[in-house]
Amino acid sequence: VPTKPHDMICYGLGSIQHCKNAQYQFVLALLIWDLLKVSIPGEVSIYDPVMTTLDKELCLAHKVSVIDKNEEGKRSVSKPTLFYMPHCGRGLYSNTLSANWDRKSLEKVILLGNRFDMYVGRSVICAHIHTHTLPPSTG
Repeated sequence: VPTKPHDMICYGLGSIQHCKNAQYQFVLALLIWDLLKVSIPGEVSIYDPVMTTLDKELCLAHKVSVIDKNEEGKRSVSKPTLFYMPHCGRGLYSNTLSANWDRKSLEKVILLGNRFDMYVGRSVICAHIHTHTLPPSTG
């Protein structure tokens, strides 16, 4: 990772209580966070609409804050942030990019997730990238 993230946002992991893949993805998120030795007071935050009360308690026990409302991936960042988005839909990626689509914010976004070309009809992200060019660098 070229920029050391300050924070980590996890979207779309699923229910840790009900899904083995979500359990693996949650553990991987914790390992990534530990390996990157993200700076304090940076934090890991998580959201999935299918998370249960037990899922949320487990997250809090691991010092992972639970995002209390569905942001639909529209979180804008002011510090380097790793977005861990395994198996999320293309709309969620598009929302995350759109929320940070300026030169100062976009350079702080680190995405870990699917390859964009894996989407059939990848028009949402490709159209966004082609129609929303970044302004020229001023610095």
